[in-house]
Amino acid sequence: MSNALVVVANWNDWERTVSFCREASTWVHPELLVDILIIDNGSTDGSPAKIMAGCHSLVGKIRMHRFAEHPGVTAAFNVAFQEYGRDYKYIFRVDNDVHLRPDAISKMACVMDTDPGIGVTVPRLTYFSAPAVLNGGAMYINEYGGIGKNVDSPDTCDCDTGLGAALGFRVEALLSVGRWFDPDLMLFAEEPEICAALRCNGFRTAYVPSASGTHETAVGTGRHTALSTYLNYRNHEVVRRRYGSRMTTAIRFANVFPRLLVRSVRKSDWIGLLGYWDGLIGRKLHVSWWNEMIANKGFKRPPVG
Repeated sequence: MSNALVVVANWNDWERTVSFCREASTWVHPELLVDILIIDNGSTDGSPAKIMAGCHSLVGKIRMHRFAEHPGVTAAFNVAFQEYGRDYKYIFRVDNDVHLRPDAISKMACVMDTDPGIGVTVPRLTYFSAPAVLNGGAMYINEYGGIGKNVDSPDTCDCDTGLGAALGFRVEALLSVGRWFDPDLMLFAEEPEICAALRCNGFRTAYVPSASGTHETAVGTGRHTALSTYLNYRNHEVVRRRYGSRMTTAIRFANVFPRLLVRSVRKSDWIGLLGYWDGLIGRKLHVSWWNEMIANKGFKRPPVG
């Protein structure tokens, strides 16, 4: 029987995390032993104690790793992989605002069991408030235009990447890379980056539409803030440059930069253009900057160095 670790992050959101854990206890996975690891990213609302109290009936199936301060979401997932995930066959990232069908984890694991060349599985996610509308999920990537296309095949198929809130990984594949998500990619584009890294090592990403669920989008960070806009543009360009050629970068610049410039002038909003430019030049992010941003709920450009 295979074993799997489900990792869910919490930051000042204990009620939703408790609800997630209780829902996860109803999942059906007869051929899979599943444990849950909660990583608490320096919550200040007493989350750790409240979560364990709310999940007291599930003690033994749930563990928690606590950070004194927020390390950045991707860095936290890497700690989870390095300290806990290596002992499992599969590891799943599932956000606490995702509602998976009871058999979704089992179906993603089954696809990886069937095909050892698959390193990542992506479920079919729709919006919680609009279940008929796709919410990111599996995508094909257009390296030249910087725009992705949703995959909505009725059958399991290969795709370029999974985006967002629920993904399954083969631990053997992650070990070939030596990590899970890139700590420099906070909040956006960590998923296409790891899918690309695994593809370089011979592992494919598969869309599994029979594994489905809904997602309460952007509960933790809010939608269309200056910070999220900056990181969205910056991080995706970092990934495209890392795994693309100089030619694709040049063509994408010719396609994307004029469009962003016109949009910025029209709306008097330069954050997206700034993020794209910083991704193009490879401007680094720092945990101290990240903590300042989430503490002040504002935005300023990351420092150099």
